[in-house]
Amino acid sequence: MDIGMIGLGAMGRAMAHNLLTAGHRVTAWNRSPVELPGVTRAADPAEAFQGDLVLTMLADDGAIEATLLAPGVLQRAKPSVVHVVASTISVAFAEHLEQLHQAAGLGYVSAPVLGRPDVAAKGELNVLAGGAPAAVARVRPALEVIGGRI
Repeated sequence: MDIGMIGLGAMGRAMAHNLLTAGHRVTAWNRSPVELPGVTRAADPAEAFQGDLVLTMLADDGAIEATLLAPGVLQRAKPSVVHVVASTISVAFAEHLEQLHQAAGLGYVSAPVLGRPDVAAKGELNVLAGGAPAAVARVRPALEVIGGRI
């Protein structure tokens, strides 16, 4: 599976490593350049939205707004992509994102993760996945790589 990632802090790096180890191809973008062996570096966030799914691990509502919405990334995404938001964000913003994704014809899964970077490194995060059943089913193989419990 071709997976885009945005946000390579301690949690995102661990997730990317586990996805690579499981045989997925990972293209990633981070606000400050980070090199990870085996990960293709995206030129911008829109490039990360060209795979089968994109997983974002950004700090909060404001970071998602600034990184994805303000520059129009959703409008340049591959039409069949499913966006998995692994960050803990406000309910109102998650509902807003769901509407924006629907309007753009993109899949959306809200999947905040519970755990620390050491838990992420073991692939044992708790993943609280919600969204359209077909979208959740489509991304479940990737979620099972990063999470011990979905």
